[in-house]
Amino acid sequence: MSASLYSIGLSGIQASSALITTTGQNTANVNTAGFNRQTTILTSTLNGGVAIRDTDRVVDQFLNQQVRADTSANNYYEKYHQLATTADEIVGDQSVSLNTYLDNMFSALQAANAEPTNLATRDIVHTNITNMVSQFNELAGFVDSQSDLVDGQLGTVINEINEIAGQIANLNEKISVQEAVGGRVANELRDQQEELARGISEMIDVKLSYDSNGLMELQLKNGQPLVLQDDAKELILSPNEQNPSEFDLKLDFGRYEIGLNNESLGGQLGALMDYRNDMLTEMDRRLGQQAIVLADSMNSQNALGLDYNGEYGKDLLSLTSIQINQSSENSSLFHDVNIRPETGKSHEITTDTYSLTMRSATTFDVTGFDSNGNANGVLVSVDLSTAVPSADGYVSIPGLGIEVRLQEDPNVTFANGDFYQFTPTDGAAGGISVAASTGEQLALNAPIIVSSALTNISNAEISLSDITDVDFATSGFVAGGGLDAAAPQSIRFTLADEYEVIDGGGNVLATVSNITDYNNLLEQAGLNSAGYDVSVSSIPTPGDSFDMSFNSSGSGDNFNGLKLADLQNQNLVEGGRSYTQSYTAMVTNIGSQTHSLKLNMDSSDTVLQQSLNRRDEISAVSMDEEAVKLVRFQQSYSASAQVITAARDTFQTLLSAVR
Repeated sequence: MSASLYSIGLSGIQASSALITTTGQNTANVNTAGFNRQTTILTSTLNGGVAIRDTDRVVDQFLNQQVRADTSANNYYEKYHQLATTADEIVGDQSVSLNTYLDNMFSALQAANAEPTNLATRDIVHTNITNMVSQFNELAGFVDSQSDLVDGQLGTVINEINEIAGQIANLNEKISVQEAVGGRVANELRDQQEELARGISEMIDVKLSYDSNGLMELQLKNGQPLVLQDDAKELILSPNEQNPSEFDLKLDFGRYEIGLNNESLGGQLGALMDYRNDMLTEMDRRLGQQAIVLADSMNSQNALGLDYNGEYGKDLLSLTSIQINQSSENSSLFHDVNIRPETGKSHEITTDTYSLTMRSATTFDVTGFDSNGNANGVLVSVDLSTAVPSADGYVSIPGLGIEVRLQEDPNVTFANGDFYQFTPTDGAAGGISVAASTGEQLALNAPIIVSSALTNISNAEISLSDITDVDFATSGFVAGGGLDAAAPQSIRFTLADEYEVIDGGGNVLATVSNITDYNNLLEQAGLNSAGYDVSVSSIPTPGDSFDMSFNSSGSGDNFNGLKLADLQNQNLVEGGRSYTQSYTAMVTNIGSQTHSLKLNMDSSDTVLQQSLNRRDEISAVSMDEEAVKLVRFQQSYSASAQVITAARDTFQTLLSAVR
């Protein structure tokens, strides 16, 4: 019995010692990141005494997974908000606002219209155009610099993810050796591993599970494995085949790579990808759209007037070529595909991406995709054998505001499946430049002057209504200046409600009767192709006549200058917004996103703290609780020692009795 009592006491001492050791371990690691408090589990034995069954970590894997998910969300919103705030502060600053430069340019243009022959005011307009273009370039440069910054941070974050994944895989190997071979529970190693998993969730959202051997496995949110036992896959950034300036996220399996869905990655990596692919891309495309519309509308209007030297207006602004990316599997990499905005159609241009796919040597389809890569329903089929090209070989793509020219490799024809991709607005803001060298090239004057015959009886006055076309191939104007002899050059009223339109040779081109509206008389006569139109102010007297002639003297009027200035008020951007409204909408959108990110960041911070508190209630070390336990375990240790003493004394008494 005494031997049994001795064994019971010894087992009690051993158990109490283990409990004290566990309490000491908990207390020592109260400030250790990722440490989960441990508890030693005891069990009574059949023959009396106590046995140490195991020392386990006190963890709730559901709560740990929730902490990782909330950590990922919080880091996503925190990083995205940090980046978005920079963009919001830049585009929202009045001193760098594009609208400020647009207002300055149009104000200078109004001043020049007041004195169209004043070279000084013209040069001020030119200076303001230059400043405006520089601001386009500056804002585009900001987008590029932010993209470069993000690319650098992406590389750093991906390297950290790969390094941590490698450490987790290495710990799997150590845990396997310690538990399977050494027979010791690897609590500390598992704590380190879970802390690494929490750390990786700061950068990307991961799912954690354990295999049949209890080894940690990590999967990305969309299911791809990141860590399997002692093998860690690497994340890599790979240049996009269709657009080498962009990168795709892939998982490297050694012999092959798997592309990852860039959406909902979570963590800092997700924030960086979304900031670059969504906010920065949207900024670049919106600025590019404005640049294209501004250049096209101003150039188109300037072409309808005469400049300071009496010459037809030339381009005020120029754009770089639209970048086109092609598939490496095309029938030839030397086919020449060119795409440009169609003159006068820039209001149709959107920020979408398009693919051009050849269906035969002479037919192709153009398909549209939004900024997220989703088909937007645009599908235009073109047959080059029936399409009418421009003088330089471009074919219009109806409804898209662009035109295409295809020139095949001399040795290989286009083949079914040849694939090209382009985004008209990409980089356009950075590529816009000033084409006019001086203010003299502002075509403020009208190419037509009108007059009323001195012999007219009525007080009706003729005025120029509009100039729509000065192309000598399609209008009444001739190259180098002047009107074609067959173009309308006078109007003679035979009755108060009837008039004749007469060409330069005195021939009657049209007779219009029973009129009630005295505006746009050439249009009413079916002579829209003249490229100009006129109106009279009141009802003429029969016999009144009115003349139209080319402004060969270079008369300094501001007819076309007013048209240029009025562009500021027209809804030209995607047919729904003015220049300033478009920029304001972009700024508002960025501000709204930034505000939403701030709200989500604050909310996610609260949610994360709640998750951490719930986890700590289960797994964190409480010094008060451990102190109470330590006293109890010390007492049990002393009591077990007393049991051994009692066993020894009993045994000694027994020996004395039998001597």
